[in-house]
Amino acid sequence: MHNDCCDFVSQCLHAGGIPTDTKWKFRNPDWAYIPDFKEYMDEMGYWTPATVSTCLSGGVIFTSSDHVVMCVRNDSVTKYYTGHTNDRVYAPYTNPSGWVYYKLW
Repeated sequence: MHNDCCDFVSQCLHAGGIPTDTKWKFRNPDWAYIPDFKEYMDEMGYWTPATVSTCLSGGVIFTSSDHVVMCVRNDSVTKYYTGHTNDRVYAPYTNPSGWVYYKLW
């Protein structure tokens, strides 16, 4: 149990091309804390709301108000996510109640 799911997702998004700045960078709240992260990503327009069907690889999934993971595969049949805290790599999912999905620009 690492308790750093948002830090993991931020690192993945940065590795995928989202640049850091004075607010969104390692060890800042916008990078590591879910409420600040969500607000920042909305403010910057890096993502738009999605559904279980439209959240593609690289998308972000909030499984609860205090946990976030990355969609790593969604071909409309097979859906997988990867996350930290409770390490998961290519963990399958369907459409659990309460999950919130975002797709990147």
